[in-house]
Amino acid sequence: QTKNFDKAHSYLSNCLQECEYIGRKDSIEYIWCLIDMARLTQDQNKYEETDSIHKKAYSLLKGNDTYKDAFMYLLSEYYHNNYMFLRNYSKALSIAKENSIITNQLFGNLNQKYIQSLIDQSYAYSALGQYKSAVVLSDSICILQEKLTGKDHPNYYIALRDKVFAYNEIEDYNNALMFSDELIELTKGTEHWIDY
Repeated sequence: QTKNFDKAHSYLSNCLQECEYIGRKDSIEYIWCLIDMARLTQDQNKYEETDSIHKKAYSLLKGNDTYKDAFMYLLSEYYHNNYMFLRNYSKALSIAKENSIITNQLFGNLNQKYIQSLIDQSYAYSALGQYKSAVVLSDSICILQEKLTGKDHPNYYIALRDKVFAYNEIEDYNNALMFSDELIELTKGTEHWIDY
């Protein structure tokens, strides 16, 4: 947080070396050090290095039922690195799908983390130009978000906004306008109204 990257790198490197020295490369401490190292390199805009570290952590966590929480967190971070920085949309989509499976197993489908994994998929589909798939997902996301939080909630507003964008991308302007009107009506009198 203080941007003292050299010191942070030194601490994490020492931690990784200690784990390796005592033969604990499969430990949760080693894995979290890798994840923290990936976050550190990402903060330094070293995205290829971040991707390499993510792959290492992924190989240790894949199929390990003991550390599902860590795996879910890794997949979320891994998605954002590939999607936001490397522009590897196909890989990002694959990771988001895997994250959906893990979050559904851990929390069920009426959970914000699961819904976020669907949102991640939807954004990746849009980036890949697969707009019809994004529309199908946006419909599901709105249904789940409404069940989880109700319609008078910022997370539902975001889901509905994304739905407007998805319909706009497939040039279904009637539906885009209808959902846009719904969004404006829902947010009237809130801080979000002018934006929408």
